[in-house]
Amino acid sequence: MSRPQLQDPLHYLDTSPVTRQHWRTIITTGMGFFTDAYDLFVIGTVTVLLQPLWHITTWQLSLMNSISLLSAAIGSILFGSIMDRLGRRKIYGLEAVLMIAGSLLSALSSNYAWLIVSRFIVGVGIGGDYPASAVIVSEFATKSNRGRLVTYVFAMQGIGLVAGPLVSLIGLDAHCPAPILWRLLLAQGAIPAAFALYFRRQMPETPRFMLHVKHDPLQTRQIIHTVTGQTVDVRTFLHTPHTGTLRQQPFLRRLIATSLAWFFLDAIFYGLSISSHVVLHHFVPHASLETTTRDALIIFVVSALPGYYGAAAKMDQWGRRKIQWVGFGALAIIYGLIAVFDHRMMDAWGLLLLYGLGYFFIELGPNTTTFLYPSEIFPTHLRGRGHGLAAAAGKVGAFVATFCLPLVAQAFGVAWVFFLLSLAAVFGIIVTIAWLPEPRNRALEELNGYLQTDSVHHTYSRIIEALHEDQVEDAIVSEMLTLSGSELVTIHHFDEDTMTLVPTQWNGMYRPDDMLVKDALTLPLYRDDQGRGLNAPQPNTLTQSFTQAIIVVDNDLTHSQDNAALSHAFPAVRSIASFPLLHRHRPTGLITFWDRDAMAFSEKRISQLRMFVQVAAIALAQAQQFTAMRYLAFTDGLTQLPNRMGLEREIERRFAQAKAFAFVIMDLDGFKQHNDTFGHQSGDQALQTIATHLRKAIEAGDAVARLGGDEFILLLGGVTSASGTYRRFLDIAGALPLEAFGLGVSAGSCLYPEDGQTYQDLYRVADRRLYTAKQQGRGRLITADDASMENPSLPSGRRR
Repeated sequence: MSRPQLQDPLHYLDTSPVTRQHWRTIITTGMGFFTDAYDLFVIGTVTVLLQPLWHITTWQLSLMNSISLLSAAIGSILFGSIMDRLGRRKIYGLEAVLMIAGSLLSALSSNYAWLIVSRFIVGVGIGGDYPASAVIVSEFATKSNRGRLVTYVFAMQGIGLVAGPLVSLIGLDAHCPAPILWRLLLAQGAIPAAFALYFRRQMPETPRFMLHVKHDPLQTRQIIHTVTGQTVDVRTFLHTPHTGTLRQQPFLRRLIATSLAWFFLDAIFYGLSISSHVVLHHFVPHASLETTTRDALIIFVVSALPGYYGAAAKMDQWGRRKIQWVGFGALAIIYGLIAVFDHRMMDAWGLLLLYGLGYFFIELGPNTTTFLYPSEIFPTHLRGRGHGLAAAAGKVGAFVATFCLPLVAQAFGVAWVFFLLSLAAVFGIIVTIAWLPEPRNRALEELNGYLQTDSVHHTYSRIIEALHEDQVEDAIVSEMLTLSGSELVTIHHFDEDTMTLVPTQWNGMYRPDDMLVKDALTLPLYRDDQGRGLNAPQPNTLTQSFTQAIIVVDNDLTHSQDNAALSHAFPAVRSIASFPLLHRHRPTGLITFWDRDAMAFSEKRISQLRMFVQVAAIALAQAQQFTAMRYLAFTDGLTQLPNRMGLEREIERRFAQAKAFAFVIMDLDGFKQHNDTFGHQSGDQALQTIATHLRKAIEAGDAVARLGGDEFILLLGGVTSASGTYRRFLDIAGALPLEAFGLGVSAGSCLYPEDGQTYQDLYRVADRRLYTAKQQGRGRLITADDASMENPSLPSGRRR
């Protein structure tokens, strides 16, 4: 029996591999979205079939297409609110009951009013499925695969989009009578919903709800063991209850952003999908219902379905924000082209191609991200309500578009429909870039403010693991970015020579290799008469934090005169908190958190972050001590060149790269006589001067080391021949100030891998050739053992 481990239980949940339980959850939750997409398409076919049978007006047609979308908004809010109070499992499956009942009642409708009421019931169930399914998968998923797993759930919608026109096409090709076909199409929506109901009632509660809301350690432990196979002690890791509301920042901003983005997306997606027959008939005016259904099926298979699974594959690699705004951007361009050119400059095939390409970018981009975002950026006790409200906003957008687009098309033409959809996509870009954070690879607790003292030692351990790989600063900023949920984290060091704060590592919304970041963040300091560092005349947050060794916060950069330059350089950032990094009570640098929300750094958050910054400061101090000790171990104290250990490490690195190089041993001719004549101090000065010039003379792919006495080793990268070795070494020897000390050089060389594949073999061959050079009168480079080969002389100050 395994012993319970004293680890944060959610750490195991966030870092475990994807298990069978994860896939079972994805399939079970995805069945509801299959039903949603199936119903989304077939209702368009049903309205075309019913219009001549029931003599439905355009206004009634719009209401029939859109009523389930309006009720879906109600279902999203209702189920999202209940699941945050009662739990995910208690309500999971009830939405499937509504979908089953609504589908069957719709199929049995005897008049228009009955059908409208039945469609309303279907919509409530579909709407309730959005927050329930997204939140459940998100709370079970690992942080590195959460985007992929939640997107796979939503990708079941793609299969439903294909199933809808396929089933419709089968019925149409079989010449099923219209009065029977429309009832069969609606009734079949109950089948996947029934499967969803059966499997959903067997699912466990999510561990995060049990831990954060119910505070039940035993149930949490059992669920985590079921999912990950790990036995953990949960009792000591009960997280402090979160008391925030959706009216507080940053959650209010996130709610508005996710709601608006989903509103614009669903206006595009549902407006086009439900009115697909109208749009396709506009592109191909004389097409039959069978033809437009077949065209829709081809578009969904070729464009929409790959888009869903492309999004799942890249979601955790590219990030949610990038995928969303790029998708909206592509839609704005595509629909703008259709609106401008229409039939005037483009034939039906060109319009169909653009129309299908739009579906690819809908699914690759905002249709998946708008579903994923609200399941990540709200705390556990608000996650259902946040997702439900955002989904409701989307369904309101879908209702507005579905109701209005047929009327717009009839009054002004289809080109105006695509102009309005292009405009909606532009608004989606603005909302995404301006307000939404990037949740990729962040734990849900860390993203939403659950910073706990229990996880400090885990942070320290993860940072120290990077110590031996020279990645401590990178590990610190990555860890702090994840913990804080900020947009950007930077580390500054104080350069005493230039009196500036120089950023040495950063990670977040700006690329780590972006030199503009470094230029914008490098800040000057000034000296007083006693040489002490002072603030700039108008100090900003970063300089104040360093010079006064205190934590300084600016919660609204846009209204701060002192930080106007920082606000201009990083327009997406509204708040910053800067912490001094102290070593022996002296500031040596800064770590700064940058957030896109105003008033992002409360006293509680600052207090929580302070603990982790102290850990980072300790880790940095240890890293500096480790680096200094390693430098002494691998460096020659006199010349500051690598010593034998440093040389062997460099050679092992080159062996691993498997790239050719020349290995040269060089001795200073006449050095012993110079030492005896002028003394050891002059000899040491000669060695230091030669070492300095060697370091300057070698090229970027070369290396130089001193093994002791007057013996130096050169590694000449990319050299593959004896003649190449001589030319390179001649240039290096010619740059040495040998005449100033009356010295010369002798050398022996060999090639890797021809002459040896270990350090010992290379040294032995090169040393033998160096001995030959001295026997031949010194002042030579011997590159081969063949005595018949010419071994030209080298420049020297005076041969000995």
